[in-house]
Amino acid sequence: MGWNLIELPNIEEEFNPENTFFIGQVFNWMKEDNIYVGCFGNKLLEIYVEQSGIKWKLTPEGTEEEVRSYLNLDISLISLLNDWKKDSFFNQIYQNQPGVRILKQPVFECLISFICSQNNNVKRISQNIESIKMTYGTEICEKYGKTWYAFPSPADLSKAKISELINLGLGYRAKYIVNSVERIVEKGGNEWLNSLKEMDYEEAKLEIMELEGIGPKVADCICLFGLNHFSTVPLDVHMWRIVREHYLAGKASKSMSAKAYAAATSAFVSVFGSYAGWAHSILYAASLKKALPLKRKLR
Repeated sequence: MGWNLIELPNIEEEFNPENTFFIGQVFNWMKEDNIYVGCFGNKLLEIYVEQSGIKWKLTPEGTEEEVRSYLNLDISLISLLNDWKKDSFFNQIYQNQPGVRILKQPVFECLISFICSQNNNVKRISQNIESIKMTYGTEICEKYGKTWYAFPSPADLSKAKISELINLGLGYRAKYIVNSVERIVEKGGNEWLNSLKEMDYEEAKLEIMELEGIGPKVADCICLFGLNHFSTVPLDVHMWRIVREHYLAGKASKSMSAKAYAAATSAFVSVFGSYAGWAHSILYAASLKKALPLKRKLR
């Protein structure tokens, strides 16, 4: 099976795999030489970038539309950037963080991943997700010296016991996962989860927060990265400081109360609009590389 090409003008600005797969929105990708490898659904996707666009393979074989959909290639990042760079602070940053795209992940895997993310680091989250896949998922193929597994369905993961997940290293999150999966299955599994995409953001967020162990920030991550409610702005401590300093003029309280969180996200959306979550991810990627100026220059 050979490589396929998705032609994409301005590839450097539209898609950078490093700045997309390794910024904390997804936890199942690796890099092998110049090839990026990861799973979505029950398929293994291999990608590398060349001047003309994106080279890709799917195992088992799949369609270009599947890859386009996963990478949200119907959205022009350049068009968004042309609008956002009017903001002086953002304009200082975005050129150093090219090609940050929000993926269209399977909702269930995204949800479980962010339950695992609580008080955790990327390396351990990735290990947690891999353990769940190996134990409850189905094998896809063997490549790059390892066996790749699909993430289990809600029905398959509902067979997991708290003690089993604790033994896999999930700790206190094991209880959250077991109880949340039970509730998801009761509500209709993936069909129910996908229906949340059709709801308004606030309504979908409230539905997600009814699941055990999911607070506002984790719910926002799921809304943005799983449901693709693109106006969502998840705030961890790093992003809270950025938004407070640069988009609230330092006027909000230093503690991130529920009221302050709401004010900060509202201020950010007022600047960046209905795709504010994409702009958020560019600034977040910059914060990971410590590439942000500390103070906003007066206009």
